[in-house]
Amino acid sequence: MLLRVSKIVGFDVRYLLNSGSWVVFRYLVLTILGFITSVALARFTLPDILGRYQFIISVIGIVSLLALPGLNTAALKTVVDGKRGGIRQAFLLALKGSFVAVIILAITAFILTSQWDRGFFWGLLLSFVVLPLFWAPNHWYVFFEGRQDFAASSKRIILQQAVLFTGLMLVLFLLPSLPAILLATFAIPAVFNTVYYFEVLKREGISDGQVLDVRYGLACTLQKASSVVVEATQPLLIAATAGFASVAFYQVAYFLLEARIRYRKEA
Repeated sequence: MLLRVSKIVGFDVRYLLNSGSWVVFRYLVLTILGFITSVALARFTLPDILGRYQFIISVIGIVSLLALPGLNTAALKTVVDGKRGGIRQAFLLALKGSFVAVIILAITAFILTSQWDRGFFWGLLLSFVVLPLFWAPNHWYVFFEGRQDFAASSKRIILQQAVLFTGLMLVLFLLPSLPAILLATFAIPAVFNTVYYFEVLKREGISDGQVLDVRYGLACTLQKASSVVVEATQPLLIAATAGFASVAFYQVAYFLLEARIRYRKEA
């Protein structure tokens, strides 16, 4: 029956259902894990700690633009066009930007934590060290999605998020400090991104030369910048005007609203 429908509409309905189901399933799993994580953070940490966590995440979000997140779209284009080497080139450019971002974060943390304590600064710095491996290899998934293999990318992302969820729960129960939570938040995905990246390099094979459209990647980064800055600025303004505890309450409410909007888009 599906084959007959496919002939009528002009595309493979079976493929659409299979790929679409994986994308929806991935979204549902990530939403559920994200919601439980948000509740656990709110339940097992003080509002002030959760507010500081979201504040730091927002600062990292803005600085992450230096890692050129739009390069993933440019790398995806190379995969769709059947060219090899785009993912590797995106990684190298993002890695350079990531090091600059980490330096800026370290200086910012040193200035801000002068009001708190230096031990906290070193904890933050340890978390920032893993950020280049959190950002730079994060283009690995375009290798699969550019080939329309959404099942492969979804399985890997779900595994990564499941391990991250487990790691965060262990940290919250055993060592619920802000530096430890931040380190788990970035170190676990960094390990998975690095492993997946080298897996993709092995599959991709020898590069076809300079195939990445860097200008296109920069344009995509600028396009993303406005939404990233707007989303990240809100917790910063709330922290400056109402304190870190208010950021915690805002973030939980924002997560629920965002989850509902994204679910409607995916559906």
